[in-house]
Amino acid sequence: MTPEQIEAIRERIAESNPEALLADGFEDAIIGVAERCGQPTLVVYDCHKCLDILMQRDGMDHEEALEFFMFNTTGAWVGENTPLFMWPFNSDEIGEIDECNHADWAFDKNGRACPKCGAIVADFGD
Repeated sequence: MTPEQIEAIRERIAESNPEALLADGFEDAIIGVAERCGQPTLVVYDCHKCLDILMQRDGMDHEEALEFFMFNTTGAWVGENTPLFMWPFNSDEIGEIDECNHADWAFDKNGRACPKCGAIVADFGD
């Protein structure tokens, strides 16, 4: 992203929430803003893109990038204007969700589970 594009994004976000915070260095991972009734508009980042930035820019492997990101970025609360970090579903995950409608839920000793996909609604333990 060019400096001009970054500035344009910052200006657009500021129109909705001048106090919105951005995660420095992750501008290329911004995917939009989120709004909720009565709450401030917040910047939204794609977590996968954030990890890519850490791996490419800082030379981290995936495990290092994930650990760093989870502790230093998603783990940082800096007030009500803290950005949101979204883990988008990939098409394979969406396909798995769409393939099973959980029509045959069944109870067993461990709780309620779908025999088709194995999803568990309640875990009663052993």
